[in-house]
Amino acid sequence: MKGIKDFLIMYFLCVIVLLIAATVLSGVKGGFWSLLLFGAFLVTLLFYAAFRLLCRIDELERRLDQLTGVREDGEKE
Repeated sequence: MKGIKDFLIMYFLCVIVLLIAATVLSGVKGGFWSLLLFGAFLVTLLFYAAFRLLCRIDELERRLDQLTGVREDGEKE
């Protein structure tokens, strides 16, 4: 359930950032809200995918360090 929570937090942050950017750069038009929400969804998907990949890389690095016997400070056990 943590993945959905992280995704929704990122989605709402992207909506707010895109809303601010859209109001600064252009006037309000007819399809503004639907375009804003769709754009925020796409940006959030990209950020979320990158975030999850970084988390998986960190987990793999920790497991590799455990298997090789290297501590986090770079010394061997």
